[in-house]
Amino acid sequence: MTNYEFVFLENYIIMCQPKHYPKLSYLRLLLVVNPETIDFSNSALKEKIIKKIFSNRRVGKLMYLFEQEKVFDIWWEMDKNNKIWLYEQNCPYGLDFSVKNFLEDTEKQLQAKYDLLGDSWDYPIGKLETITQKTANGNKSLDYWQFTAMPLKNNDNIGFLYLFRDAHFDLKPNRMFIKNNENHTFPTIWQSLYELWDGESKLDGFFLGGSFQPNFELKDIEWLRKRLVTKTEVEAYIIQQNRQVAETFFAANNDYHDQFLKQKQNKRSESISLLTSQNKSALESVRLFLQSKRDELKKRLDAKDARSRWDEHSYQELLLEIFPFIFPQYTHFIREYHFNIDNNTLKKEDIPDFIAATANLSVDILEIKKPSFNLFYKTSYRKNYVFSHEVQGMISQIQKYIYNLERNSKREEPKLTKIFKEKANFSKDNLHIRSPKAIVIIGRSPSPETEQMRDLEIYKRRYQDIADFLTYDDVIMRMDQIINRQLGKINNT
Repeated sequence: MTNYEFVFLENYIIMCQPKHYPKLSYLRLLLVVNPETIDFSNSALKEKIIKKIFSNRRVGKLMYLFEQEKVFDIWWEMDKNNKIWLYEQNCPYGLDFSVKNFLEDTEKQLQAKYDLLGDSWDYPIGKLETITQKTANGNKSLDYWQFTAMPLKNNDNIGFLYLFRDAHFDLKPNRMFIKNNENHTFPTIWQSLYELWDGESKLDGFFLGGSFQPNFELKDIEWLRKRLVTKTEVEAYIIQQNRQVAETFFAANNDYHDQFLKQKQNKRSESISLLTSQNKSALESVRLFLQSKRDELKKRLDAKDARSRWDEHSYQELLLEIFPFIFPQYTHFIREYHFNIDNNTLKKEDIPDFIAATANLSVDILEIKKPSFNLFYKTSYRKNYVFSHEVQGMISQIQKYIYNLERNSKREEPKLTKIFKEKANFSKDNLHIRSPKAIVIIGRSPSPETEQMRDLEIYKRRYQDIADFLTYDDVIMRMDQIINRQLGKINNT
């Protein structure tokens, strides 16, 4: 496939297409007309030129990417100096060709002038635009090259592809726009993606470079080209399905298309990944963050003076940073929620360590104790190990939290919602207290393959109110699993 080039001319982006099509388009011939012979204020003349141009649609293979009407509109609005620059590029040999010749000569007469044209066809496809996008810190404006002659369409919505003004994309235009192995009608990568947009929210288009979203880097383009389904595959699929219908009546032995589809699908599945360069970088950041928190937690667990150096509150602060990764079912957390207890002579309020909100707007309780808590009594009872007094007391405490929350749900739900909005950046209207469960983190795991470890696994499943009973060693294990899984994803892309 022939390579094309971009040229930036003041506020316009120019496509340089090699001269290798024996049949001329009228649009190209218009660009070798001396601009001095055109009265650009004459609307009647403009209509005559337009009528002449669109009597012949051929502009070369990239005609499927860029609309002639848009190319013409951009050229017509350019100032005289820019038009003269294009004229000199398209007509370096000084062809004496006026707008009168363009309008009156027959196609055969115009075709005879082919050899007098330059080696490339330079035509405008876009212009520099200042784009404004809403961000978390207010509106932000950046300069992007808009590919105006290649509008992206989705029903009544129109967007564009944008190239950041200061971006350095060392990529030929045909590789920037066209899907891999497409040699027929050249549907663009970006039109295919724009058609997948649901259309409910405004989408200006796609941004190459800069910081506007949705944003793509050079690696993302190559990734997309290799994975988007091509028209050749679609046609092969249609033939494959039709052949299966035909086999109901007669033998159809040509399985070429079956083999072609299988080859394409296998090739795609070998390297397909959900990661782009952007979210791959995000995964790497998460992995490094989790590694640092895991190492910090291990350091505390292994320290001989841990009891005196870190109290329960400091462990809660550390674990709070880890919660979103080891408990992905929760979206928001608040610490030490105070709620009143009615008809209790011993205490007036309960204070769970954490309340966690789920994606379906219900809440659960998280209770954190120090790793130095002993899980079991030192001696067994009838050859069974029994939870220590501290652990049994914590379980009873959690069960009372749950009971009191449920009993006072109507009173506590609006209060909870308000506090989550104030402290946890919660944006939904209402939280609900519906059969809350608890998650417990306490103590250290016994040695593997011991009676204590077997009894612990039994007790973990014993309490219906406790959804997850974890030791600090369990937390370390979960973090290791997440880190290793993400490392595998990063290395396999």
